[in-house]
Amino acid sequence: MKSRIYMIFLRFFLVMALTFSVSAAYDPDIADTVRIDSVTAYPGGGVKLPVYFYNDEPLSAAEVVFMYDSSYLTLDSFSSAGGRLSYIPDDKILTRNSTGLFNLSIQDWGESSWIPRGNGLFCNLYFTVDPTAALQTIIIDSSFYPPISNTVFSDSNAVTIFPQFMKGYITVLESPPSPDSVWIDSVSTTPAETIALNIYGYNEERISGIRLALRYSSDSLEYDTAIFEGTRGETASNKTTSKNLQNREILLSLDYNISPLLPGTGILATLKFSTKPGGYNENIIVDSVSYQGIQKLEFIPEGGVGFAPYFRGGHVSIQEVTPGNDTVWVDTTTTSPGDYVDLKVYGRNEKPITDAKLAFKYSSDNLIYDTTIFENTRGDMASNKSVTPDIANKEMLISLGFGIQTPLDPGTGPLAIIRFQIKPEAGNDSIIIDSATFQSTQSLQFAVKGGGSYTPAFRAGFIAVHKPEITIVDSVWVDNVNSAPGKTVTVNINGYNADNLTAVKLALKYSSANLTYVTTVFNSTRGASASVIKIDTSSQRREILISLSYDTSPLSPGSGKLASIRFKIKSPMSDAIVTIDSASFNGTERLEFTPEVGVPFTPYFRSGSINIKNATDVEEKGNLAIPTEFALEQNYPNPFNPSTNIRFDLPKETPVQIDIYNVLGQEVRTLVNRSLPAGVYNITFDGRGDDSRQLASGIYYYRIMAGDFRRSRMMMLLK
Repeated sequence: MKSRIYMIFLRFFLVMALTFSVSAAYDPDIADTVRIDSVTAYPGGGVKLPVYFYNDEPLSAAEVVFMYDSSYLTLDSFSSAGGRLSYIPDDKILTRNSTGLFNLSIQDWGESSWIPRGNGLFCNLYFTVDPTAALQTIIIDSSFYPPISNTVFSDSNAVTIFPQFMKGYITVLESPPSPDSVWIDSVSTTPAETIALNIYGYNEERISGIRLALRYSSDSLEYDTAIFEGTRGETASNKTTSKNLQNREILLSLDYNISPLLPGTGILATLKFSTKPGGYNENIIVDSVSYQGIQKLEFIPEGGVGFAPYFRGGHVSIQEVTPGNDTVWVDTTTTSPGDYVDLKVYGRNEKPITDAKLAFKYSSDNLIYDTTIFENTRGDMASNKSVTPDIANKEMLISLGFGIQTPLDPGTGPLAIIRFQIKPEAGNDSIIIDSATFQSTQSLQFAVKGGGSYTPAFRAGFIAVHKPEITIVDSVWVDNVNSAPGKTVTVNINGYNADNLTAVKLALKYSSANLTYVTTVFNSTRGASASVIKIDTSSQRREILISLSYDTSPLSPGSGKLASIRFKIKSPMSDAIVTIDSASFNGTERLEFTPEVGVPFTPYFRSGSINIKNATDVEEKGNLAIPTEFALEQNYPNPFNPSTNIRFDLPKETPVQIDIYNVLGQEVRTLVNRSLPAGVYNITFDGRGDDSRQLASGIYYYRIMAGDFRRSRMMMLLK
């Protein structure tokens, strides 16, 4: 009863503050903030979602309302343990929970309980993810909780503050291509540290034996021991660890002879390693291997024969803290075989520099030196610039002469950009770019105005080369297209199936009322061979259901267009991106493949989009001569926020694909995927992924494939 009275008093106080104080709605200092984290989860699993907050003044009370999609998430509990509110007793935190809404209130219990200014964890929300939520991106936002609750703070002077609210996302990953799986953590550390690397496993049936055959790629990692306490491996009746340290191989054997390992997911074992004191800026891959050429990764089901589960490797990134004072350091990046990569060389100097010698050595023949770029770097100010490569010894020397009259002023930034190509035949590799004594004569050196020279501190860089593994699963994907207001646009719905299908259901939803559905066509599509075609639409819900029945003749395995949907774009309208996503049509029908033999299932899905611009984002530049060679220029501006322009040249008509990748080598956006005539083009990248969500700050790569021409460049998104 007492809690209810305080709750009513708090709400009355907040409403009255809103009514009688205009200035109450504004915080005069830095904006207070509530920020929801973004995490990943798996269908049917649990997930912890951290919530953070910042306040620049003491708070006497606070109230936050969370909104989530209850069809995919069930809120299990919340906890303030370990956060900034952990000192507040549970009975003084009031909560309400209804379908898709959660309301959390901190009462004003006197000055001793006020929340001090600061930044940190507000609470953790614990959800269970619905088994049908695969490939969904679930938004956690703020909302209004009837009758009067909102997200508000109250300061020590009884002034109401509306904090900035930053929504979060739960990205539900797809089930792996093989349900039974083994995967390894990826961690970052520093030299001379001890790390724990978890090995996870998922099994759908009872297991009597597991063999985990692993290899790590560098001697900078020293194996210590395997730990089973508190893991699913602890219940094994027999646990043995075999080591072949000369080849950096480990074999963990788990036998469940007495009691089988029940279906489930979790940690199977934890490997303990030490990093060598001298090693840094290295990306060490932990992968599956055939131990001593005999034993491979294996699950042995109860009463069955052993099989290889799906495997995803991990890595240990060893990095050194950037030294202070005068320093030279090299970028770290990730790329793929055959790609070009631009590696920045940074410099920091506290005194004016008249001359700089940058001597490097790279560790692998998989790296081919291409050129050195000075444009838009501090090195471009040098009056004399020269680059001397020694390909045979994998060394290079960059000489920058600034002169006594125009020395390089104290500062920090890129001195040069070295462009390399990765050999197309390269496998997984971790290539170190280190300091060297070039041809045994010239070392890294800064010369200062007034005389004298010295060797600055140095931090090496590395290029992690990952050879992509392509796994094809049954899929539906939607094209990304560009258009303009007032136009009619066609969006292709594509599909891949590995087995004969007797029915296909494509349940789709478009995200904006600026589109008007026109029709669906099947000319030259795989859907044209269906014996029965049915189209259902709802303009109010912006949903489309395409039902294809192949009763007479099944849809054979293959890939291609299933249907083409035509929309009319409203005019006038502002630039916008409209997403075409998977949906539950009328709350009942979902995306579905029905195989000739077996039960219906939901294929992998990738959404598409219509990028609507009043000036098309792939713009041919007029009054320019036809280029004589292919080219991909550096984006401008770089760094950028929120958008940047990318120029490319085509000497002839050719199919063009331009993709954006993050630092892990994961494709996040396809900008262009169609044939273009010869010409000079500009394309605008708006900093969003294929799902239309704003990408996080960081380094990204854009790659063009135009006929046989391949080129990659790096760009940085800053917010």
